[in-house]
Order: sequence, then C-alpha cells, then structure tokens
Amino acid sequence: MRSQWESRPKALVVVVALFVLIVAAGYHYGIPIVARFVASRIPAAVTTAISERIFDSLDGAVLQPSTLTAARQQQLATAFADLEPPGDRGGYRLVFRDSPDLGANALALPSGTIVVTDALVELARDDREIMGVLAHEAGHIRARHGLRLVLQNSVLTLVIGWIVGDVTSLIAVAPAVLLQTKYSRDFEREADAIAADTLRAHGIPPSVLADLLERIDARDRSGEGVEDRVTSGAGDSDGMHLLDYTSSHPPTRERLDYLRSR
Repeated sequence: MRSQWESRPKALVVVVALFVLIVAAGYHYGIPIVARFVASRIPAAVTTAISERIFDSLDGAVLQPSTLTAARQQQLATAFADLEPPGDRGGYRLVFRDSPDLGANALALPSGTIVVTDALVELARDDREIMGVLAHEAGHIRARHGLRLVLQNSVLTLVIGWIVGDVTSLIAVAPAVLLQTKYSRDFEREADAIAADTLRAHGIPPSVLADLLERIDARDRSGEGVEDRVTSGAGDSDGMHLLDYTSSHPPTRERLDYLRSR
C-alpha cells in the first residue's frame, strides 16, 4: 500500500524544503537571540571562571611580563579610567603583557579584564589611538559579545549542561571558542558604535581607532608584524590562528569609513 507521500512526491519535496528552511532560520536567527538572553543572565562567578581559565592558558606561555614601565602602565590605566562611562566605572581592569607571538594586540575577557600587548602601545602614534582600541574592547565586554559567541558556538554543550544543571562544560569549552572564533560583523559594528560614542563624549575623534587598525593591518600584510600563529601541540605543523587583532577584528573598508565619519 502506497503512503500519501509516495503518491504526492512534489508535496513531500515542499514539506522537506520548508522543514530545512525552518531549521536553518532557527539556527541563524533563533540561536543568537537565545544566546543574547542567556548571556545577560550568566552568573558573575561563571564569567570570572571563564576569564581566569583563558588568562591562565596564555600567561607565561603566549604572554610574558610587560617591558613597559610601571609609570607608563599607570598613565594608560588612568587615561582609560577617565574614558569609562559612569555606569561602567570600576568595571574594567587593564593588564599589560609582552608577546612576540601576538604582536600589536588586545583581548577583552568576559569578566572585564582587557589584555594589552606592549607592541600595540609601541605602534600607536598617539595615546588616543590606544584609547580607541580600549573603548572598542570595552564595547565587546559591555555587550557581552564574548559570552554570546561561546553560547552560539556551544549549543550542544549548553543543552547538556542545562539538563544536568552543570556549567563546568561551558567553562571548559569557552577558551577554545573565544581564542579561535572571529567576532561577527554585527558584533564588530556594535563595539565600534559603543567606542565611537564613548570617544566622542570625551572629545576624541573615532577616526583614531580606524587609523591604528589600518596601520596594524598594513603591517601584518607587509610581513613586518610578528608571527601570529601559535602551534596547538606537538606534531601540529599547521598550528592555529590565535588572537591576531586584524583577523578577529577585521578592519573592513565599511568599518574604517564608519569610524572616520563619526
């Protein structure tokens, strides 16, 4: 006996196609919405644990003690503290490190810690350019982009964790996701907008961020920058891209034009 679908193959194709579209739409639009909702409700203790694990995995290996003087570090920390919006005041912590592997770079951890490399400070022609990068990184933290990125890329892990009531699996996968996954264009636009508003509010033209991003990109393309590839283990000759600033924060013409138009 033939089923109703066998007698109506075109209808079956339509149903399958609709199902695929619904699943695709749910994945593309639904997961980011859920991730944003969940990210805003993750306990501070979990956010701190994720950040500490990331930092511990890098410090002493990829990251080395900064060669900047204590006075220079304090000067930049003070300038950034003055830049912070009133609602965010005290919520960020700058950590300076030297890193031949990473070169001119910055990394925002979900807890509010921002790691800044010596090379980034040295490449900047004006401290306002550094403030531009820090304002952008603070934008990622404020919008919880790091956590949302982890959630969007760890759906199965999250489901299992939710079922068993255990968040350790999320803490375990977060470092790999954050260190190897690029921010989306939407995340970059949002961080740029936050940075532009913050800089403008303090009389700094957002174009300073575009200038530094473009210089980092040009340096990397010319081969003058340091190696941005860190091997993930013995026998891994290809290694993995790790924290390259213009790779995770691609300075597209659209972004540069936006920052310069603000």
